[in-house]
Amino acid sequence: MVDLKLLYHDLVRFEMELWGAVDARLRAECDLQLTWFEVMRLLGRRGGCRVLDIAEEFGITVGGPARWSTGSRPPSTAGVAPIRTTGGLRSSS
Repeated sequence: MVDLKLLYHDLVRFEMELWGAVDARLRAECDLQLTWFEVMRLLGRRGGCRVLDIAEEFGITVGGPARWSTGSRPPSTAGVAPIRTTGGLRSSS
């Protein structure tokens, strides 16, 4: 019988290691965090989003995307150009 707790633990560990490896390579080659890359992919697919759309897509609160839409960014993205989309980011209200 499969030990589901061990399987879950292994899957979570693998996901964390994979995310870390992809993030490190993307930072080294493009000076871009994986988190920002994922948001940029979403914006590229949709051509523009509301803050609520981004939050729903990634299963997060609207706080982060709302700060991004006003130009506030994590310190490690200081050299990355601002995200611009047709129509820009807009709040859901």
